[in-house]
Amino acid sequence: MQALSIGSAIAPRKAGPTLTSAVQSTTSGENCPTALQAESRIYRDTWDIVSWTAEIAYEQSLLGSLRFRLRARYYSQTAAAFYSDDYVLDPKGRYFTGDRELSDMQSALAGGHLVWNALPNADGEVFGFLSGFELGIKGDLLKTFFDHFHYDRAEVPNTLAIFGGGEVRATF
Repeated sequence: MQALSIGSAIAPRKAGPTLTSAVQSTTSGENCPTALQAESRIYRDTWDIVSWTAEIAYEQSLLGSLRFRLRARYYSQTAAAFYSDDYVLDPKGRYFTGDRELSDMQSALAGGHLVWNALPNADGEVFGFLSGFELGIKGDLLKTFFDHFHYDRAEVPNTLAIFGGGEVRATF
């Protein structure tokens, strides 16, 4: 048994299984210069959050050493059983939360990934001592929608995020 701590109060909570209702994934073009991927997922957990995710991605190889991938994802979830939108002014009970990530919400994501692979020489080496080397950059733009969450009359802040990264991979 775990405990859920809210301020100075502690509510006992039984840890139950997390249930994944369904996952469907399809990829075409494996081992080809072009691939299209589609995935959907329905999820339910012990906090009564039910979510649905749909993602589509397109990947293309260019010139033998460059590869790019574009993706888009939509996510939607219901509120947790103990979420209350009036938490601050008039809470429904003792162990409720007003955390926006536990409210009903949706998000949309779009992103890209570009990878350059160094081509090996006739001996199968890259730079004379590696068996593989690649450089990559990637980025995502995420927009979150909280249609029923509010801070009194104020708009929900920080609903747009930009993620970026780089990678270096060397294989010896």
